[in-house]
Amino acid sequence: MATEEKLRKISQKVDELFAAGQENEGRKLLESALTEAKDNDAYRLFFEAELAHYSEDKETARTKSAQAVALKPHDHFLLTNYGVALLFLEKPEEAISLFDQALKIKPDDYECLRNKGVALSKLGLKNEAIALYDQALKIKPDDYHSLRHKGVVLSRLGREKEAFALYDQALKIKPDDYHSLREKSVTMFNLDNVSAAYKLIQQALEKNPDSAQLQKDASFVFSQLSDAEKAKFHKTTDNPDSTNVGGLRGFIQTVREEFESAITEFEKKKEENEQHLREFINADSKLASDSSVFLVLRKWNSFTPALPLDGGEKSVGGGYFIHHLGKGTVIDPGYNFIENFHKAGCRLLDIDNIVITHAHNDHTIDFESLLTLLYQAHKEKIRPGKKVNLYLNQGAMLKFASLIDWRARIFIGEISTINPGDTYRMTDKSTVMTVLPAYHDEIVTRYYAVGLHFTFSFGEAEKRSLLLTSDTGLYPPSEKGESDQNQQSSKMEIHERYKLVSEDLVRDVDILVPHLGSIGKKELSKVEDMNWQPEDILYGNHLGVLGVLRLISAIKPKLALVSEFGEELKTFRQDLLLLMQKVMGKVMPVDSINILPADLPFIYDIQERTVFCVDTEEMTGASNIKFEEEDGTFYYYCDNAKRKKFKSLKERFENTTQRPYLKKDATR
Repeated sequence: MATEEKLRKISQKVDELFAAGQENEGRKLLESALTEAKDNDAYRLFFEAELAHYSEDKETARTKSAQAVALKPHDHFLLTNYGVALLFLEKPEEAISLFDQALKIKPDDYECLRNKGVALSKLGLKNEAIALYDQALKIKPDDYHSLRHKGVVLSRLGREKEAFALYDQALKIKPDDYHSLREKSVTMFNLDNVSAAYKLIQQALEKNPDSAQLQKDASFVFSQLSDAEKAKFHKTTDNPDSTNVGGLRGFIQTVREEFESAITEFEKKKEENEQHLREFINADSKLASDSSVFLVLRKWNSFTPALPLDGGEKSVGGGYFIHHLGKGTVIDPGYNFIENFHKAGCRLLDIDNIVITHAHNDHTIDFESLLTLLYQAHKEKIRPGKKVNLYLNQGAMLKFASLIDWRARIFIGEISTINPGDTYRMTDKSTVMTVLPAYHDEIVTRYYAVGLHFTFSFGEAEKRSLLLTSDTGLYPPSEKGESDQNQQSSKMEIHERYKLVSEDLVRDVDILVPHLGSIGKKELSKVEDMNWQPEDILYGNHLGVLGVLRLISAIKPKLALVSEFGEELKTFRQDLLLLMQKVMGKVMPVDSINILPADLPFIYDIQERTVFCVDTEEMTGASNIKFEEEDGTFYYYCDNAKRKKFKSLKERFENTTQRPYLKKDATR
């Protein structure tokens, strides 16, 4: 039977093999470790957790680690590794609690000190993290991991010279540490020395040529090189003979002659397109600094905006945008978000925060494009000193981790992995975002999609609230998948889960934005079984009609704005909404709640609780707003005798250049 000290040394060797890119050797050693630990249940579970971790199954790694600690709750090694498993799940606070327990048992555990430093760094406590790295290095001066991690934090603090010295010190101790080469490359890249960054990432690839991460990094950095630098790195040593040169000259001359008559027009169109891009990137904000508005910049859900349709018609997706007292928050930038954002009169400079509730493409597809535009603005020094904060759920963080990592220190401020119960005071300090639970399988993860609640302050006493469910079911998704309707009604309805975060979140909600999704097969059809239960008919993974109506009746908002329509509802969407209004009138005859559909023309003044009336071009109380569908889009008008001054609401809206949230002299 192997001693626990021997088992710990085997674990250390496993980590070294995987860190060096020798994954096959690492797995073989892990399998032999399971045999070595067959008589020690706690360490056997630990090695099973390690195997799951290196197989990218982080949830199993966490479960196995917890089981190991349950068997040996005073083992500092197991406590530390359980904390590391939580770190990989972006749970730094929970990880710190375990590290503290381990350090009480073994205060000189330099690995535990280092890992606690990583957790503090993730929480933005950079100076505290540095102090812990220093403690670890005092105990073990040649701990190249601590040297590297300290270098990363110093780089984020703008102390690049000190960071480079630490990377070099780590590489002197371990020359094949490709992680240090990569971090040195990232720091060089953030200093706009892209050529040097590319050389370093190439050196890292030489150390670990099979690393998919490094290959992605190299591809990205290469894409940022100038044409001259690209040619330099890929220049050939072959000298073409004079015949080849002559042939190429003749080819070029022929092409130039054929293009001569058209090139002027091409250049003109090219300049027009580039000017359009420059206008979006360079333009000053057109939004009134004192405005407080919620804009619906989305139409259809799911994958349909990605599909070509017959007849040339284009489906449109999108997202949401909140502009409150000079600060802007983008929510779930899906298909066509940037296009819709620009058409609404908003510009890149208006973005201060980006929030993503889950990783599905219809909530994220324009996120990378936004980062690219922000990077371009930084490169052209258009947004000096201004950074965008990112708030991503765990699935989105996993999906975009590599992209964010490279660009984070250039134009991105705080990066937060959001979980239910988390509360953030946004850039403007008068907006508080609370993260809500959601029942939604986002493929990347099964349990980490979220909803959002916003509280907006206007002075000391006046507040408004907005609750966005994002994609969620009324009940948790079935373990068998969305097609299985046998949910468990013993589990909480989603609004009850909101109350566990805080009762205040479901009180006095000004605007509720529930995501419908579609209509479940069994939702509204006749049920033969007289003993049916709610879980037999509810729509899984989305609210559906029943879930939306149930949520409205439970929360009783001042206004319900039904969003996230599946395009399969296209031909009867208006009839569906009118019927939902009628049903709510019977279910809640005392409480009059206006139910509106969410669509691109929807403009909501948060403070005044008013909606833009297309007919009068004025903001009107939300309870007095009706809707009408025209050419597949909903338009909103005032419910009074003088409505319909114009024949077409669509034409009226599209010709309205001035919007209530724009500066008085600004047009879209």
